[in-house]
Amino acid sequence: MTTKKMTKHQMKEDRLVTSMFRGWEWVQFHTKTLAIGIGSVILLVLVSVLYTTGRASNSRKAAELFGVAVIQMESPIAGEVQSAVSNFQLLLNDYPGSKWSSYACFYLANILYRDKQYPQAREHFQRYIKDYQEDSLMTASAYAGIADCYLQEKDPLSGAEYYLKGAETSPNSILAPGYLLRAARIYLKAEQRPKAIELYQRLASSYPQTLEGNKAKSELAELVVSF
Repeated sequence: MTTKKMTKHQMKEDRLVTSMFRGWEWVQFHTKTLAIGIGSVILLVLVSVLYTTGRASNSRKAAELFGVAVIQMESPIAGEVQSAVSNFQLLLNDYPGSKWSSYACFYLANILYRDKQYPQAREHFQRYIKDYQEDSLMTASAYAGIADCYLQEKDPLSGAEYYLKGAETSPNSILAPGYLLRAARIYLKAEQRPKAIELYQRLASSYPQTLEGNKAKSELAELVVSF
C-alpha cells in the first residue's frame, strides 16, 4: 500500500484548522470579555475550513459529523444540543483515531457538564486526558473540568486537587493562576491552612503581575493578620 503525501495546500489547510481550533478555545475561555458575535464568526470560519479539509481527506465523514455537532452544540434548541451529543458520541465510537476525536471528546464533556450530568462529564474529561492530551491548554482545561464536576458533587478537596493538576499541566498559560487561586481558596475553606498558604505563596511568587497574583498577596496578608 502506498502512502499519499500531503500537498503544500493541504498542509496549509491542516495548520489553519489547528489555528482555528485554538482560536475557538480562546473564545470559549474569554466569553465574558469579548463582544457578542466574535465567537460566532470564529465558529463559522472554523466550520468552513473544516468542511474544505474534510472533503480532501479520508476522514470526510468524521469531519462532517464534527462540523455539524459543533454548530448544533451552540444552538438554543434542546433537541439540537442532544443531536450534538449523539454526533460526538458517534464520532468517538466509529472514528476513534480521527483527528477530530479529541475535540469531540472534549466538547462532549462540556455539553454533559452544562447539562448537569457530572459523572458522565467527568468520565469524558478523564478520557480526553487518558487518550489524547494533544494540547496542553485543553488538557489543563480538562483537569479543571473534572475539578468543577467534583465541586458540583460536593467533593471540594478532590476539586482542589484537579485544579492543581490543571495549573501544573500548563503553568505558562493564562489559566494557571486562576486554577491555583481556586485551589487555595478551597483548601482555606476546608481549614487546610498550611496548604492554602503554600498555594497563595506560589501564586504570588510565580505570577506577581497577574490579577490572581495580587489577590493571593492580599488574601495571604489577611491570613497572617488574622493568625
